[in-house]
Amino acid sequence: MIRENNHTFIYTGDLIPTIAHLPLIWNMSYDIESLKTIEEKDKILREALDGNWILVFQHDEHHECCTLEMTEKGIRAKKKFGFSEIRKEGISK
Repeated sequence: MIRENNHTFIYTGDLIPTIAHLPLIWNMSYDIESLKTIEEKDKILREALDGNWILVFQHDEHHECCTLEMTEKGIRAKKKFGFSEIRKEGISK
C-alpha cells in the first residue's frame, strides 16, 4: 500500500493480476487454495471500495489502475486509467 497526494494505491500482485480477475471466483489457474484466495480477495476488495483505493495491476496489458464501485454483480472497476493520467490531471474517485 502506498499513500501519496490524497490517493491510496494498493499493488494487487497475483491476487488480482488484471481487471478481468476482479470477480471473486476468477483466480489464477495454478491457485492451490482457491477458497482462501476468494476470502482474502473479498476482504481486500471491500476495504479498497470503502477506502476509495486505487488498484494497481501487474499483469494487465491494457489497464494499469482502476477505482472500484459496487454493482449488482459485485465489486467491479469504476474508472480505468494509467499512471500518466494521475500525474497530468489527477483522478477523481
